[in-house]
Amino acid sequence: MSGQNIKQNTKQNLELSIIFIVHNEEHIIKESLEAVKGLSEDIIVIHDGPCEDKTLDIASQYTDKIHTWEFFGNMENHRIRAFKLAKYDWILQVDADEIITKDLREAIPKLINNNSVAIYEYKCPSIYKGKKYDFIYKRGLFNKNRVYFISVIHEYVKPTKPEYIIQKTPFSIIHKSKSMADWNSLMRRILPPPKGRGWPIIHAKEYLKPFAKIEKWNCSLFDWEFKTKIRLMFPFTVGAIGSFLYLFLQNLVLAVKNLDFYYFQQGLFSGIYWGKVFFMYGILRIEQFYKWILRKN
Repeated sequence: MSGQNIKQNTKQNLELSIIFIVHNEEHIIKESLEAVKGLSEDIIVIHDGPCEDKTLDIASQYTDKIHTWEFFGNMENHRIRAFKLAKYDWILQVDADEIITKDLREAIPKLINNNSVAIYEYKCPSIYKGKKYDFIYKRGLFNKNRVYFISVIHEYVKPTKPEYIIQKTPFSIIHKSKSMADWNSLMRRILPPPKGRGWPIIHAKEYLKPFAKIEKWNCSLFDWEFKTKIRLMFPFTVGAIGSFLYLFLQNLVLAVKNLDFYYFQQGLFSGIYWGKVFFMYGILRIEQFYKWILRKN
């Protein structure tokens, strides 16, 4: 059936590297791996920290390219090392809770033969109270030689040259995780371990590093892009309050336009997340300055 994940996959073995970065995903990874089976012989599975379930046992049924790396609590810190492992220039980046659909799979051979495209975007739907929302796009298929990447949480690949385009496709994936509009999902992101992943403080600490010391891929920048730089310069106002208001108001417009409360919650919870990131960054900067004063005295 069009748009559904494939149950029986034929071998294609494209010049395509498929990368999974996972953490204890035994409950969902099999279906995701099954959907890409036979698409390429270069399927790479990277586990974030020691595996505590059967994730890697399941992965071994599909590939022998399995690695257990240091625990970071996020995928972005592993991406550049994964790019270096990839055998091919084109990369399909798949999360364990994502299932490649039949339509997207069938389109990939043609997509990766386009020499002017650096990045393809496809829809990454969220499911909330049984309803699908597919206004979010993911940059999941790209040529690693035509993109740059900064190894910080929620950063994404961007073209290295103006002539390398980002092309939206009509395709989508099946996304099995809960939406950011779900309160429990938000709590898993923002609460510190063991109750959550503690992403805002991890994110803030990464911003605290000098830009030159942050790991990058194909990046010619000497500093953060303006929209990030201005939020770091004024973390409590432009960063925390500004990010919250921007995301909240942007989604409030969608909520009114679509008469759907989901967008209101999506904007509220996304704003809370990003507001906390820059608020924590501001607190860390104050602590850093205080320690510097103490050393001077």
